[in-house]
Amino acid sequence: MLAYYIITSNYAKQKEFLAKVQKFYTPAEIGYYTDAMPSGKSILITSGQEDMYGFLCAQASQGTGTDVQIFNMDFMKNSDYREYVSNNTGINDQVFLGSEKEYLKSMLTNSPYKIYVSSTVPQDYFALVADKIYLTGLFYQYGNVDQLSALNIFWSKIKTKDMSQITLSKSAENKLYGNYLPPLLTLFMFDKTDAVLKTTIKAIAAKVGKTEEVDEIISTIESEE
Repeated sequence: MLAYYIITSNYAKQKEFLAKVQKFYTPAEIGYYTDAMPSGKSILITSGQEDMYGFLCAQASQGTGTDVQIFNMDFMKNSDYREYVSNNTGINDQVFLGSEKEYLKSMLTNSPYKIYVSSTVPQDYFALVADKIYLTGLFYQYGNVDQLSALNIFWSKIKTKDMSQITLSKSAENKLYGNYLPPLLTLFMFDKTDAVLKTTIKAIAAKVGKTEEVDEIISTIESEE
């Protein structure tokens, strides 16, 4: 029903729907989606509906990313919703189901708007733009060649959080929080002297059961000239 409320611009029903689903999201999950929200006027493409609801709940409860339009790939199987997305991203409407990679490529390369893709979206969707897609936080960006600056902005957003104090109570939370590791480890490759960054990476790894793997990666990075 949410897709219908979005298409028809029924904001009252959207708010009512989100109030009902928000109780299914833990504080840790809302915290993740708050950190994963882009800033400024932009478009965010999400994976499944739970992913989309998480971002929308973060918008509603935390007041973050209010200028961000959030679209969901699963809903694009519906022709009316897909047409709505196409109109709002400035691209020609086209088949999505069975042509997901082509649709995403068209959106990223042809839209006049700034578009982010949630890091929860499977990487194989980027096969046609793999040479120009960059992980710049808890999302991907097309054509942003200054990955380091973007990662530093992401890091400045979360560096004051004590990840060791976050309680993860279910496997879905572990999977979400594991998404912090790739961008932070990438940033650590650029700056191996940041002790706070290293501590944060290790804290997250411990929370999601990846200590051994992450320690090995850190050791490899630190041993490189």
